[in-house]
Amino acid sequence: MSLDHILPYVKNILKKDGKLVVFRSTNNDNPEKLQGMAIVREIPYELPFGFGKRVISVLKHIP
Repeated sequence: MSLDHILPYVKNILKKDGKLVVFRSTNNDNPEKLQGMAIVREIPYELPFGFGKRVISVLKHIP
């Protein structure tokens, strides 16, 4: 599921400046499609046993 599918629901429950933490397989390469959310930080990490790279994305609600 892409971030585009969940953002309309999440924005309804977050306060202004509320934050959302998302665990993803790739960086958010299209920040203009965040629909009222801004990227605060993206933290890359690698899973053990060669299971690949992941990213923790911290997003902030900007109404």
